[in-house]
Amino acid sequence: MIEPIADRVERADLEGTPDSAAASQPRWLRGLAVVGFASLGLLAIANAVRVVVIAYAALPWADMWNELPFVRRTLDGHAHLASWLAQHNEHRIVLSRVQFVVDFGLFGGRGIFLLVMIFLSSVILAVILAWPIVHVWNDPIIKVGFVSFAIAAVLTPAGWENLTWSFQVGFVQVELFAVAAIAAITLATVQQPVGGRDRLVLALTLASATAATWSNANGLIVWPILVLLAAVRRLATRTILALAVVGTAAHFPGAAWNLGTFGVAFLPGLALATVISGLGAKRA
Repeated sequence: MIEPIADRVERADLEGTPDSAAASQPRWLRGLAVVGFASLGLLAIANAVRVVVIAYAALPWADMWNELPFVRRTLDGHAHLASWLAQHNEHRIVLSRVQFVVDFGLFGGRGIFLLVMIFLSSVILAVILAWPIVHVWNDPIIKVGFVSFAIAAVLTPAGWENLTWSFQVGFVQVELFAVAAIAAITLATVQQPVGGRDRLVLALTLASATAATWSNANGLIVWPILVLLAAVRRLATRTILALAVVGTAAHFPGAAWNLGTFGVAFLPGLALATVISGLGAKRA
């Protein structure tokens, strides 16, 4: 049986007794380092909240107006499955629509609920990104440091549009669910026959990847990554087939493609061709 990836790390080097350099450091200095890194994470959170508060406006903007008829039909009890799955441009935004309906149905449609979901999704994403390091390192400085840097990365003001525009909830959650799916599949084993634990891992992987696909079309990218990981780790053939089948069924049936947006976003070959075709263009 092959151990999960995280368990294959040489824990003796990571979780054993502190090395001589760390052991010789004064406690107050190490404590100061922990406080410093924690302060970095808290500062990133405070700054993100400040940006959201300053930019907040209750009035829907841009693409959100296109979703308001769906929200109204749903709250009036007239929406059907096809409406939930209908594409928004090239995206199927099922989970975003669920949250739109909740926002307008329970919170007056002011967007605050959606902004809170964006913030919470970003923080959870940071925790998952830091998990591999936190899982194998025993040094609190490294643990707190990686978590704080991950939080600073996902809440960076460079992503101000995602932080401040309530419609973007799916743009944040696609990353959260995709990373969660990749993290989940690393927990699978090659045990035969497949045990209950691995069936649970597969279910979590499929659910997370489907959630990513139903948050934003970028989520399609996670499926070939999952299939490749499953093949490299020599997981059960039925696991690989399940990933391929569910990944295809989650988006492609009945999908309409805009070649320009789909090609650049999801097909590296077409994206490369697009770049190459523009190399000879004259500068304005």
